[in-house]
Amino acid sequence: MTKYLQKCSSCKRYGLANPNSKCRYCKGQLVNPRPPKFSLMDKYGKYRLIYFKEEFEKKFN
Repeated sequence: MTKYLQKCSSCKRYGLANPNSKCRYCKGQLVNPRPPKFSLMDKYGKYRLIYFKEEFEKKFN
């Protein structure tokens, strides 16, 4: 059941996943509210760090 429960990025309400991935209340985009699993052996950690550094520089520079 948890893989079907999603959260609207606009109105922050929860709803069930549907083929269009749209909120039934505000027609916003439904996203998965759960973070990815944590692993010490993260294969993509260095790529994620590069991405976050670039986004940080865009916001604050």
